[in-house]
Amino acid sequence: MRSARPVPWMKAWFTHSLTLMLGLAIVFPALAETVIQDRRDDLPLILNRHDDYVLRNVRIAGLIDMAALTLSGPIRSITIENSKFGEIWAGGNQKAAAMESVGATVATVKVTDSAFYDAENQLVSLREGSFGTVTFMHCSFKTSEAFLKRLYAENPWRTTPPTTEFYNIERLELLDNEFSNTTIIIHPSVKTVVLRGDVTKLLIESPETQVIRLDPRPHAVPEPGVILPPQVGVFAAVTPDHPVGPRATHVDPAAPAQAADGADHDKNDVEPSPDTHDNPRTRP
Repeated sequence: MRSARPVPWMKAWFTHSLTLMLGLAIVFPALAETVIQDRRDDLPLILNRHDDYVLRNVRIAGLIDMAALTLSGPIRSITIENSKFGEIWAGGNQKAAAMESVGATVATVKVTDSAFYDAENQLVSLREGSFGTVTFMHCSFKTSEAFLKRLYAENPWRTTPPTTEFYNIERLELLDNEFSNTTIIIHPSVKTVVLRGDVTKLLIESPETQVIRLDPRPHAVPEPGVILPPQVGVFAAVTPDHPVGPRATHVDPAAPAQAADGADHDKNDVEPSPDTHDNPRTRP
């Protein structure tokens, strides 16, 4: 009669395998990755878990009194690819942003080939929170002429376009992006700014931020007809809470990199493509 006991070599193999798996689990803990792909909606998207978020081909438009994309709480990383957020109007709470942070703590944010457009208050607002490295590459930050005309018509007291604002960032990288009809704010709490693209409208306001320019381009010739409020000039300044005043200087694209706050403002814009208005919703 055969014994029911395991063969010695099987017992040894099982023990060794179990020890190896436990060791790997300790050395390489499981990392949660949340992938959101091919989503088209008129409902807000909130990222608020300690995960690695990946957004691909996400379209959110047609909201009132909220942000299309909200970052909240501790998040390991956020990757956004080929996505569009916009067509946001303010309501009773006066909230309207394509993307905003609400007390978020994020180690890495990387956004590529994406658009933030037509939001009444902010196109992007990374203000409430803290960030490690934030990269926007081949993205557009645009307010269309039709949207801006309606915004000024319905709010005669208003004299500024929507803002694109960056605060509390260790390293901000703005690489080959397009800015149109938006006031760009890079607060002195941003420690390092890396720029690539047209910087002809960059105005330095704070000596506390290091600015690194990569592959500066020749002077761009702005197109006429950019929509601005009556009797107001072009908004291309970086605006800290406490302007430095006499130390503010304009950046010559041919000059070497220097320590400063920076922002890029490109008027050579085009209207958002039709698929940026997947779920239009009119204001009440």
